[in-house]
Order: sequence, then C-alpha cells, then structure tokens
Amino acid sequence: MGEKDITEKMLADYNDVFADIVNVLMFKGKRVLDEFALENIKDKSQFKINKQIHEEERDIAKIIKGQNIRIALLGLEHQTDIDEDEVFRVIAYDGVSYKSELLNNRKERYPVITLVLYFGEKRWNKAKSLYEALDIKDEWKPYVNDYKINLFEISYLEPEQIQMFESDFKIRFSARELFQINPKSPHIIKVSPSFSALSALFESLSGSPCVSPVT
Repeated sequence: MGEKDITEKMLADYNDVFADIVNVLMFKGKRVLDEFALENIKDKSQFKINKQIHEEERDIAKIIKGQNIRIALLGLEHQTDIDEDEVFRVIAYDGVSYKSELLNNRKERYPVITLVLYFGEKRWNKAKSLYEALDIKDEWKPYVNDYKINLFEISYLEPEQIQMFESDFKIRFSARELFQINPKSPHIIKVSPSFSALSALFESLSGSPCVSPVT
C-alpha cells in the first residue's frame, strides 16, 4: 500500500469520518449511520497457494451495532491506482466475511457492504462488475451471478456532493485544490480531532508540513 493510500486510510478510520463518508456516498448526505454505532473489527482472510500461507486484511472494517445486535459489516477499500482485478478482490473479502458469519456460534446473519474509494486522478476505466471482468458466452450468462462493486471516484465527486461532508474528510478537497496551485507552499489549515491523520495526508500531498491543530 502506497503512502497516500495509508494516509487516506488513517483519516477514514476515525468513526466520525467513516460515518460521514458512508452517509454522503450511500445516502446522499442523509444522516443514516451514527458514528457511535460503529465498532472496529479486524477482517482477515488466510489461504494456501502452492503450500504457502497468504493473509489479506481489509483496509478498514467496522460493525454497525444496534441494541446489542450486529446490523451490518461495512468495509472501505482505498485505491490510488487503477486495479483491473478489484472486482475479484472485493468478492474475496465479502466471501470471507460471510464465511465468518457461518462459523459464528452466535448465529448472527447480517449484510456485508464494501465501498471502494478510488483517489486516482485518471478516470476508472476497468471492470466494476463480474460481467464486465469476464468473457461470458451468452448461453452461460443466465447461470453466472453478476457481482457489482460500489466504487466511488473521489477526485470526481460533484461540488454539491463535497458540500454534504461534515467531517474533516471535507477539508481534504480544499487542500487538494491548494496543492494543485502551489504544491510546495506552506498552508495553515485548522482542523479538529483527526489532526494527526490529516497532517500526514497533507504532507503526502504536498511534501511539506502544512496543518496546524485547533488550539
């Protein structure tokens, strides 16, 4: 994972930012997801190929809880580069999550939702569904389940969408514009609780320190 992927992940891992991203991208700004209903989890998968054990872990995974029950698992995947196999990666992550539910003695069953946040400057031009990723003959198609990924091109969100954000995630868009004008100039932007994550993100964008915390 590249530096920008890591810093974007650090910012989105804050519950208020995570909930804000979900509410804007999934629910058009409606405050459906409460940050206080979120619980961090580690969502890992292990598999064996050619006698070697491999392990994969979601960038961010959180459980939505309500009255002591699990309502859903939400995962965020961060991409700076276009990945032609992203569909298969998401299928693998979601499949492992559902497998974990089957093995859970509590018998809980809940939906698994993955959002792919693509931060690249180029438009995404690869498959966003299984049908697009595979060459399927027409006679086979009715028997192949399609699988679509929820991919959002963050660099191409409309201004009205950006205005819906209420967390520090909104600040990253202002910083991006500043750094495009003069990437090396010092900029002072006052932020709140997720200061360290924003600071790291801005430094990766500009190559120099540029954020001061609220005092």
